[in-house]
Amino acid sequence: MSLDFKAIFGLGAEYRGIEWLRDELAREPAPLRDVVERYRARWTPTAWTVEKAAGGMGQILGPGGFALTISDCAVELYHVLRFNHFTSVEEEREMLRAACAIVAQIVGSPRVLYMHELLPSGFHDGKDLDGIEATLRASFGPSSPTFAALHEAGDYGPGCWYVEPF
Repeated sequence: MSLDFKAIFGLGAEYRGIEWLRDELAREPAPLRDVVERYRARWTPTAWTVEKAAGGMGQILGPGGFALTISDCAVELYHVLRFNHFTSVEEEREMLRAACAIVAQIVGSPRVLYMHELLPSGFHDGKDLDGIEATLRASFGPSSPTFAALHEAGDYGPGCWYVEPF
């Protein structure tokens, strides 16, 4: 099975609502723009739009493979990049990490959690970033210490997720 990329961010005091976040993303700062340009042809949306997601959460769909779901205290970013490419292809990883750093800066997140799209994290249970990290740690053990270890970890075993502080 091919699993895509997911990242989870906390919402800090900088966050001013979903419409504001859409507008900030639509400015496409350079690292975000680089990802959009690279993946534009692999994704249908061509503009940053706000929609309703399951469970009453808001969602921002964007060009270049991005879909962000926003809860009251966290953001889940999906990207069309295969997770195994993120873990194994340095150029792809660095490009997406740079885009994630921009998102973290915009929403005021002190760190980001990287994982594959199907890993149950607690995000949809309304947990904040600390609660999500605690859920991952309790369910799957500690995060991977390196991207090489993340690549070698099983889909649902110890080390199947990664924490990047900012």
